[in-house]
Amino acid sequence: MPAPSATGNEPSALQNPRPLLRSTTISRYDARMPLYEFKCARCGAMTEVFSRRVLAQVEPPACPNAGGEHGHEMRRIVSTFVRHATLKDKIAEAEAKYGKEVDAAMGPAPDVGKYARRYEQLAKDLPPESN
Repeated sequence: MPAPSATGNEPSALQNPRPLLRSTTISRYDARMPLYEFKCARCGAMTEVFSRRVLAQVEPPACPNAGGEHGHEMRRIVSTFVRHATLKDKIAEAEAKYGKEVDAAMGPAPDVGKYARRYEQLAKDLPPESN
């Protein structure tokens, strides 16, 4: 893109109606490429149709099980969606699902006080510390 000049006589990129690159004309709706799902009203067969644009009209495909029979009308259905979980979400989900099993497998927490009591008992027989 040419830089605006100090004189202001040259056309700027905003004044030039012709885009520099083809990709600069893509709107935010054209950038998505959705999958549309269809289901046969008669036999329940499902299929997906890929579209390059969201706003494009998508024709229903032919039923894969029709085989020349009439009444196999493909209807568009609402697609399911996927939510990508973060590592934090996955850990929280695993703890909720398997937390009790892991705790049972690990056993009770060690008694740290037991070692302190044992040290105190053995330290009684030691000679006093000399400085």
